[in-house]
Amino acid sequence: MRYFTKEWYNDTLIADMCFQLRKNESAAVFSERFFEKLYAVEEHAYAKYVKRNAKAAKQSFDKEAAAREFAENYKENLEFVKANLPSEILECVKDVRILALGTATNDVAMQITRFCGKKNRLCEAILREYNNASEQADERIGGAVAKCLLSLTGAEIVSLEQNGENATFIFNPAESAEAKALILENAALTESDGSLSGAAVVKYELLTAEEGGFEFSILALNNDSSLLCVSYKISGISL
Repeated sequence: MRYFTKEWYNDTLIADMCFQLRKNESAAVFSERFFEKLYAVEEHAYAKYVKRNAKAAKQSFDKEAAAREFAENYKENLEFVKANLPSEILECVKDVRILALGTATNDVAMQITRFCGKKNRLCEAILREYNNASEQADERIGGAVAKCLLSLTGAEIVSLEQNGENATFIFNPAESAEAKALILENAALTESDGSLSGAAVVKYELLTAEEGGFEFSILALNNDSSLLCVSYKISGISL
């Protein structure tokens, strides 16, 4: 992918970090008691959220499972914060565990907000660049295919398989229970991180190729939160 790379997706997650922060000056000192209290509060809030969703879906609620899910989410947040915030911000954080629970001092929150703002502007600039670069491809593929492509984002991928010269891409749109299919004509695989079956589409790219035809790419999020990318050179797309 040229534009919506794994790095781009990671930057979008960083850009959203500031919207999840709560300010509390108790985070200015290292306190095991404050961490344990905050963890319990956030765990309880998560359990209530899961219970409400389970009730709406007429499913049973498993409190222990919710606690395990929260613990795993917290662990992922902790690693994400450590890996993606610059050292000059982390040096101002007394307990990174508190930050992973979405709480920071006013000063740290302001630093993170500025950092996230830079990432957000970068992501938006890449999106504008793609929109400009994809105009010619959008004009060539036709209205019906273009409409189908719009339902790709967030869709669950059923399969993407080579069938002779073509590749058949089957997916379940997020807003529809009915599966859709796209035929990638004269498809030549140029990049692959493995099977996309069961993964959710984050972004797709459709660009005109210099030698004719198109470049078609998919960035998808696997069930284990890993990112996968598949790219093809194709002569066209049909339904």
